[in-house]
Amino acid sequence: MNAQKKKKRPKKDAKDSKKDRAKAAADKPDKEQRPVLIRDSFTMPDYDYSRLDQLKERCLLQGISIKKSELLRAGLKALELLDDERLRALLDSIERLKTGRPRQR
Repeated sequence: MNAQKKKKRPKKDAKDSKKDRAKAAADKPDKEQRPVLIRDSFTMPDYDYSRLDQLKERCLLQGISIKKSELLRAGLKALELLDDERLRALLDSIERLKTGRPRQR
């Protein structure tokens, strides 16, 4: 039998491989950064909540499939377009709600 010994490669230091991966990642062309997503909860009256479904239906009739969160984000963009006077008038027309969770019985 002809026994051949394999040459062992020197092990790389773990720190070196991390540096290599970081350098390789930095060399890649910049991709568009994904936004950080934040999960939140809020309270709104049922009649406002049902308006979300009505607006979703309206979008579907136009061939636009949209999620509630996307609809709310579109509403934020629309609010940004208002001048200060109109924004103030709109916010004054909104019913103020008691914040927090309802008491458990």
